[in-house]
Amino acid sequence: MHKNIFKYNAKSTKAGIMTGILFCSYIGGTLLCEANSSNSEAMPSYILEDIVVTATRTETKDLDTPATTVVITRKQLEEQGENSLFEAISKVVGITAWSFGTGGGDYVGNPIRLNIRGIDKGTLILLNGVPINLEAQNSMITAIPVEAVERVEIVKGASSVLYGAEAMGGVINVITKQTNKPSTSVGGEFGNVESNTFINTGGPNWNLRYKKEWIKGLYPFNSVVKQSKGYSVSNKHKSHKDGVFFNMKLGDKLTANYIFNDIDSGFTAWVFPNMNDIYKDRTMSTNYIQNRRQHVADIIYDDKENEFRAIASYLHNELKYWKTAKSKKTGEWETTLTDSIGQGYSVDIQKGWKLGETSHLLSGMTWHKEKYDRDPKHIERNSYATFLSYEKEINKFLSAIIGARAHFVKANHLEKKQNVFLPQFQMNYKMNPQTSLYLNVGKGFEMPSITSPFSYKLSEDLKPQEGWNYETGVKHITEKEGWKLALFHMDITNKFDWVKENQLIPGGNPDTNVIVNKAKFRNTGIEWEYSRKLSDNWNFKYSISYANPQSKSLNGKWEQDFSKFQTGLDLTYQKDRLSANMNCFFIGAREDAAYTNTRESSSKKGADHSVPDSFQVNASLRYKATPRDTFTFGVYNLLDRENLINRYEYPALRRNVRVGYIHTF
Repeated sequence: MHKNIFKYNAKSTKAGIMTGILFCSYIGGTLLCEANSSNSEAMPSYILEDIVVTATRTETKDLDTPATTVVITRKQLEEQGENSLFEAISKVVGITAWSFGTGGGDYVGNPIRLNIRGIDKGTLILLNGVPINLEAQNSMITAIPVEAVERVEIVKGASSVLYGAEAMGGVINVITKQTNKPSTSVGGEFGNVESNTFINTGGPNWNLRYKKEWIKGLYPFNSVVKQSKGYSVSNKHKSHKDGVFFNMKLGDKLTANYIFNDIDSGFTAWVFPNMNDIYKDRTMSTNYIQNRRQHVADIIYDDKENEFRAIASYLHNELKYWKTAKSKKTGEWETTLTDSIGQGYSVDIQKGWKLGETSHLLSGMTWHKEKYDRDPKHIERNSYATFLSYEKEINKFLSAIIGARAHFVKANHLEKKQNVFLPQFQMNYKMNPQTSLYLNVGKGFEMPSITSPFSYKLSEDLKPQEGWNYETGVKHITEKEGWKLALFHMDITNKFDWVKENQLIPGGNPDTNVIVNKAKFRNTGIEWEYSRKLSDNWNFKYSISYANPQSKSLNGKWEQDFSKFQTGLDLTYQKDRLSANMNCFFIGAREDAAYTNTRESSSKKGADHSVPDSFQVNASLRYKATPRDTFTFGVYNLLDRENLINRYEYPALRRNVRVGYIHTF
């Protein structure tokens, strides 16, 4: 008999968590003691402070930036053996990473979600400052190869004044690296679950990379669900992805980027009579084959001397899936094809001026056009915006920023026009050369996804969801250590919700879903991050967050949206040609599960358990045997825990071992 892995067992879960925490603490404590015994006097100067550009659209030291920022460097991505940006970002406290597929994959039209501080679809993804969200989704980030990344800047808190819609919770900016000299490398990783091969070549002003990835099939892929006749669960087919990244410096101030992704995957849904045995007497109900193709192209003109920057970009996302199921009319197996294409066009221009010795003015304008086609339907959305940001150094300790944005969305045949005004106020107080105190108050907004009218009916008076972010924090950064503390509160009104048409109007269709401005969202929390260079060889980082993300349900009650507690530990050792990393990440006090222990919908029956806590331990090694040869080894989910990704209880990857080799010519 197959064990029901989805049934929640509180005792075993707590025992597993305690075992994991004790294991992580023991290893971390042992390594810390050894590291602290090193000769600290021989330690070279090590500056932890980063230069960030995303928070203010200008190059600014972290201590001078009045916002919560997190930077993931290329070196950290290498040390942790990350295979995708999704994996790396999902270990940042304050971010809830949803995935309907293994390793950040999607599930036939259900792509990944990266939610900052609990607001669903409130995270804007940028590539070198270019917005790459499409259809209100974050899936384009999976098209960016980890090996092409110089650093990732994460700004928490509303950033809509500078970046527009979909930045209610924050912004994630992926900045790619530039090639300085001609080189070619080949390599790959081979594992029990994931494998990949790649070739990378480039010259002084260009870089081209091709990578192919394979992920083995998985059964069960999702949670068991009760049907009218028996139960249902799915298995995911073996999938593969082909990715191309091209970067070229066309001049001192002009750069072009191109990304292509081709992903083949699929799944099969099975039905069976006994929820405790998903193998016995199962029969196929539906089979899906999916192909997703993504294109990202941009050209960037950046004149730093004159503080002028202009960007033009194009996004393309085509999803095809073939569904095979028995016809309700004939009883015969039939295959149907659904083909949808989303496209985005953007132009962004900004100019800065120094106004004397103590003032700076930044202004800009953006145009964005989004198109979506699902035969035979078509919709387009055009938006225009202008923004202004004025920074004043009041004295040598205190500076302030006042910003505003006017955002206009044109009407189309399905949506009304929207005019939105967004203010923001920020203040930074330099307590001493290593410590600063900041305040950040700003308003954000979001339009419904352009795909919404295809699946739902829009209420006639639908407005953008809008809300305020209030935040204050302290940053302390020295040559050896740094810590950041942030307190925040979010208050979102006009939040999108879905109701049946008959709940709005007498005689309405009970099977038609309508998007309305009904729900509210709020979240209050605290985040703390601590980093330290322990010696010449050891680096340590610890982070923790506690928040209370809630949405007001249709019955007027406030209900938990996402997890309340997150904490992570990262420890790195590097000496000569060897680097080693261990990281742990824990998610606790999670929201109610979408299904009961009897696998019925909790929205109908009421929740009888929350999503079990998640605890993941990863370890990786990187050894440069010669100047041209590098070997890698990684074990992910070292404890082989049955971690669940989201409220629908999709399982994360079990223990995954990867061995890799890279040769540079």
